[in-house]
Amino acid sequence: MKFNKHFQLYISITLFIILYITTWPFYKYILDPDGACSAAIAEQYAKGHISEAINGLWSPLHGWVIIPFIKYGIYTPYAFKVSNLLISLGILITLHLYLIKSSINQTIQRSILFSVVIFLLYCTWHELAADLPFCLMIIIYLHITNSKGFYNSYKKNISAGIVGALAFLSKAVGLPFFLIHFTSIHLWKPSSIKDKRYYLTGLLMFILMASPWIIALSLKYNQWMYSGSGLLNMSWLLNPD
Repeated sequence: MKFNKHFQLYISITLFIILYITTWPFYKYILDPDGACSAAIAEQYAKGHISEAINGLWSPLHGWVIIPFIKYGIYTPYAFKVSNLLISLGILITLHLYLIKSSINQTIQRSILFSVVIFLLYCTWHELAADLPFCLMIIIYLHITNSKGFYNSYKKNISAGIVGALAFLSKAVGLPFFLIHFTSIHLWKPSSIKDKRYYLTGLLMFILMASPWIIALSLKYNQWMYSGSGLLNMSWLLNPD
């Protein structure tokens, strides 16, 4: 029996939505510590208290995304859970488009997509403001950088820079990831690095989009920084007590 190439996507989306709706009553009140902080910060953004909302520990993108939900009167934790639903659907769609262009066996593709449904459902419920936006941006970024004609396209390199910046605004590790990966893939192609226009265009777009947040953090904390979460995480590792 021959299936439509998008059949696995339709099934995975349907399965996710059914599970989301049926489990909502059991998990709608789940609130983790990081999620509570993210919710408080998002509310500050929604109220227009920008200075209070700027924070070096929690990346801003997810909080920005739910501002319209809060303005509309939706309870903030519910707003995050609804945004988690929408982002998860975006991940399923983007992952599917990435997989069907790969050489992976179709049976394995289906297994990956159906398995991801459970993982996404877990992230949706148990971590209010999890790394789902970062996950979505990274998959989109990889989809762009692995597309045909990437190394000779201003449009695709600019898109990679934009999505890379959004990944950084989703999670601080997005900054070193983009700089290292984007530079490495161009260096891997000798013909690409000789013609630096495409690389520099993507890099410039990333810098233009990432700089305002870095400047905002640096002004608030009186030192150049792109995140404070690394120092906090290291302090936990070095002084676990």
